[in-house]
Amino acid sequence: MKFVDQQIKLTVENIDPPTTRESRHGALLPNTCRALVVGPSGCDVDGVQLFTFHENDEVIPPEKALPDSVFIFDDILCENQNIVRSYYTRCRHNNIDVFYLAQSFARIPKQLIRDNSNMIILFKQDETNLKHVYMEHCSGDMNYPEFKEFCTLCWSKGRFNFVVISKDCERDNGQYRHGFDTFVVI
Repeated sequence: MKFVDQQIKLTVENIDPPTTRESRHGALLPNTCRALVVGPSGCDVDGVQLFTFHENDEVIPPEKALPDSVFIFDDILCENQNIVRSYYTRCRHNNIDVFYLAQSFARIPKQLIRDNSNMIILFKQDETNLKHVYMEHCSGDMNYPEFKEFCTLCWSKGRFNFVVISKDCERDNGQYRHGFDTFVVI
């Protein structure tokens, strides 16, 4: 493949006013998190809890949630996913952070939830789930053996170590991490 630069140029000017907003969560996290936290039973993913909704119909829609709220959906793989889908597609408008806790990446609905996540936090995974993550989020950056080695090295550091894939970052500048603060350069 060859790219040939042309002498005649078409200029495109950005007329949007520049924005210099301070990040709500600091430099290591996106301004609004739409995260998936995935790990097998026993990795203590279930140890996080702020407020409990017992039924799907008790969860308020994102447009009625207070700005800067945090919603954590836990143990809902068998439930109706409509309210969760609405959070993953509309949470940015109210600066709402959303976390979806699950034991299996492959069982999280792809459309609107996996596709709209901007951060994936992976505890040790089996081969099937690891391949799903790779195919959806990493195949353009590295081959599968490299991805598997990266994950295995991170997980070998201890039971509660995890991999982070931050889809809002550049490949060699924070997209792939061991924990939140160790960047991996490919």
